[in-house]
Amino acid sequence: MTLKIVQLPVGPLVMNATLVMDIDSRETIFFDPGDEIEMILDIASKEKMNIVRLIATHCHVDHIAGANLAMEKLQLPLEISPLGKDMLGKVGPIAAAFGYAVSNIKEGGYLDESNL
Repeated sequence: MTLKIVQLPVGPLVMNATLVMDIDSRETIFFDPGDEIEMILDIASKEKMNIVRLIATHCHVDHIAGANLAMEKLQLPLEISPLGKDMLGKVGPIAAAFGYAVSNIKEGGYLDESNL
């Protein structure tokens, strides 16, 4: 399997959103939908990426601030560690302090060793 990795610095804290694509199948995992979702999805479209999973490496606001829009556009759940669940309901107030305009993040799926 050959992978193409695209890292995109986004948001006020300049966090790297990452697209990891299997070159042969075009299946892509979108990691850390922190901000600038429209731009990221435009790049994915131009690269003919088929985004099949949306994953947050952890639930700090700069990694998930754009998750609601990404979930809506992609019709995919945001997959997180179960340890980050409590953070989802606290993102709104924290986000404002860091320059993000976002409401709390909707619950999606949970990662564990069986689905990585």
